[in-house]
Amino acid sequence: MPSNIAIDILPILLLFLCIFGAKITKPLSSINSKDYLSLATCKSYRGLFAILVILLHLAQRTESGVLFRYFTFTGMLPVPFFFFLSGYGLQKSYIVKSDKYRNGFLLKRVPTVLIPYIIIRPI
Repeated sequence: MPSNIAIDILPILLLFLCIFGAKITKPLSSINSKDYLSLATCKSYRGLFAILVILLHLAQRTESGVLFRYFTFTGMLPVPFFFFLSGYGLQKSYIVKSDKYRNGFLLKRVPTVLIPYIIIRPI
């Protein structure tokens, strides 16, 4: 039973981290405004969904805890939102920035994904 309580502390700590470390964004009532999907808003949402994805992966590895096991049921929700926001940011940068950004895009992005993948893959 003590291990169940210990594993449930992790999502509670991450919730407090999100609440106290997060910046206040505009409410959803401003959905028609130009800055609804601004860089700052998208980054804060992506950070929230990244934490939820991490909790999902941890919950899939453990079956203890009272609160923690519910993350396996909500696992399909944060992943598509995270991918949507990441893809939206990439598309917006691709449209707004110059040809120099477009030409060096793959040379800049592929190593940042491929190198950690090569390191983690054998584990």
